[in-house]
Amino acid sequence: MTNTDQESGVAARNAKLESAVQELNYHLENIPLAVVQWSADLRIQRWSGQAARVFGWCADEVVNRGFSRLPFRTKDRQLIRRMVHGLVRGTGSSVAHRLQLQAKDRRAVTSLWYCSVLRDRVGHMVSVMALVEDLSEQVRIEQQFHQAQKMEAVGRLAGGIVHDFNNLLTVINGYCDLLARNPDAAPAVRDGVARVLEAGRRAAALTHQLLAFSRQQVFQPSKLDLNGVVEDIRHMLGRIIGEDVVLVLTLEPRLQHVEVDANQIGQVIVNLAVNARDAMPSGGRLIIETSNVHLDREFLSRQGGERLPAGEYVCLALSDTGTGVPPDVLPKIFEPFFTTKESGKGTGLGLATVYGILQQSGGLIDVETAPGGGTTFRVYLPAVAPTLPLSTAKPAARQTLGPANAAMVLVVEDDPMVREFVTEVLTAHGYQTLEAGTAVEAVSVSEGFAGDIHALITDLVLPAGRGVDVAERIRQMRPDLKILLISGYVDAGQLDGSQLASTQPLLRKPFTALDLLHALQEILGGA
Repeated sequence: MTNTDQESGVAARNAKLESAVQELNYHLENIPLAVVQWSADLRIQRWSGQAARVFGWCADEVVNRGFSRLPFRTKDRQLIRRMVHGLVRGTGSSVAHRLQLQAKDRRAVTSLWYCSVLRDRVGHMVSVMALVEDLSEQVRIEQQFHQAQKMEAVGRLAGGIVHDFNNLLTVINGYCDLLARNPDAAPAVRDGVARVLEAGRRAAALTHQLLAFSRQQVFQPSKLDLNGVVEDIRHMLGRIIGEDVVLVLTLEPRLQHVEVDANQIGQVIVNLAVNARDAMPSGGRLIIETSNVHLDREFLSRQGGERLPAGEYVCLALSDTGTGVPPDVLPKIFEPFFTTKESGKGTGLGLATVYGILQQSGGLIDVETAPGGGTTFRVYLPAVAPTLPLSTAKPAARQTLGPANAAMVLVVEDDPMVREFVTEVLTAHGYQTLEAGTAVEAVSVSEGFAGDIHALITDLVLPAGRGVDVAERIRQMRPDLKILLISGYVDAGQLDGSQLASTQPLLRKPFTALDLLHALQEILGGA
């Protein structure tokens, strides 16, 4: 073989080697994993494009730098140094480490580093190669799943407690209200009863918060303009936030409509306003804005709204100039009973209630905050087309009721104390009553009574049955029957498939005698 042939062979091998290196570099730059390589003196030798995308620093900011000069924060540099040194000094050739690092833009990046030591034939280290998988999105989805599980578990517990508690409050508040209205009672007695009644009303408000959080409150949606809701509670918001907080409204004049429960969305605004006020102890500004927005699939997925459809939404934003939310607190702010306030200064249900209402309303909430830089909560609700002009009429003020004519009312309630209270109030005001404690007993009483039954008052939650099913069955026998549903708690199956539940009036526990009589009067047409 001539020298020329040898040179040609070497050139061919070098060309093949160069081609192989180029192909390897191409693959390392285009695989979905970041590639990081250290040289024998432990300086960064390779920093792939994916590494730059994951962590934010380009190759020029990293390559040829040792551990002490890497642009990561100090504790992150120490984690990376410990990982590489442990591998180099150990006996193994590869290791996997999960590291929580901070990117250039201060994002938290959860990453899995698959590291290997490359050695020559005699065992000397040539380099350390790491393939890095970005787990941040996977971790975010896992956290959302665990949060949803936790909220669901606490919600079921809260709903079960509230069911019994609302029955007790109906009896307590109901009889206290009757005593407070008794003109023959001594002033000292009436004053004491009034204090008990006020405590009972505060307890009732707390149970409503628990139900809203657990998404077990009866949902009565209607098409409405959020601008109107904000305007209606504007004066109340002024009293809530105080004189040292300036309220600024920036409302989109052509705002699309949404389909939500007006009372619940009002509660969302009030709770967010209270949260903003508490973040501004020395005063500031609270800005409420409304706007029409388009949300795409990527945004919805990023905000935990994977099940929501992309499209047109209405955005309600409340921004304050307060202290902001610390990064370690931010992931917990929607958790029930979590609060940073002093003991006795807060229940920790305000933002949890907001979260629950929006979940039930088919919306979502986004938070933007910075310590010392204020906080913005953005509520997104699906936009809907209005079918009829929205009513602005105010409900008429309630008047004191006189005795009714002798209408017959069937009361179906499994709690004997609540049932006794309802029948006692009705009897005292001229109604005749029949009683039942279960679904089966209610149907039996109706079938066995030969006279007319003018109205049915039934709890939604009954042992071994649903109140709506009882009402529908009895109405088949008595087509003219008027129906009043009462409820202090509704689980997921109590209203499924019932057309009647969406058309009949609902009286929420706890209620007073006057609430009961007015509701009954309305369904009987003013009888």
